[in-house]
Amino acid sequence: MASVHRPVSIRMRQRGHELGIQATSVRAVAARAGVSNGLIRHHFDAKANLIVAAYRRTIELITAASMRELTSTEGTPHERLRRFIVATLDAPASDYRMLSLWATFVSQSRVDPLIAAVRDQSYLDLRRATEPLIAAVFEAEGRPLSAGEVENTTIIVHAVLDGLWIEACLNETPSGVEKLIQLGITRLQSSWMSGCNPVTGWVNANNTRRSAPIAMVQGAGKRSHSLRPGPSPLQAARETGP
Repeated sequence: MASVHRPVSIRMRQRGHELGIQATSVRAVAARAGVSNGLIRHHFDAKANLIVAAYRRTIELITAASMRELTSTEGTPHERLRRFIVATLDAPASDYRMLSLWATFVSQSRVDPLIAAVRDQSYLDLRRATEPLIAAVFEAEGRPLSAGEVENTTIIVHAVLDGLWIEACLNETPSGVEKLIQLGITRLQSSWMSGCNPVTGWVNANNTRRSAPIAMVQGAGKRSHSLRPGPSPLQAARETGP
């Protein structure tokens, strides 16, 4: 069954990108996938199920690299978080075709409850996969967060990265994407400097300066990849990546 689902969902994504979801027929998808119309209807029952399968596959492709980093145990929490940012914003996730296709599906979420359900569940799955890493980063900084603070901080992290991801998809140069990665690291770092609570923004009670939780700008070993001139975070991630 999986051998049918994947090629068919790929063709559905391609036709949806070319013609739009509603204008794409099951017959056209079958022709592109090289299978019979009856076989698609047997496995998917209805066009709506085929659309949902194609949407799920699109999300899997966009988040695959990010999810690999979130499940990795290699390196410190700060190094893993840095690699997660790079994986989220760098190719192949930041592809204009991915953005275009994602937007095509998301535009239907207000009128299609099946697509809305997939959108909500996929975001929840990604957020929950990110929460342990966020908690580990703050724990390593000596500033453990409550469960609610971890959840809210993770929402903030994804809000920042989602916006930068759109920009990365629209960018046509590797240097432009690398700049966005740098901005992502800088933005998250500056949000939590000086001992501020990552959710409320309030400085801790004794107003003492603590190290920024996004110390992931530091590379492996003794070499530091800070925001000062030096190896870029993209280069650092590639040097220390899995």
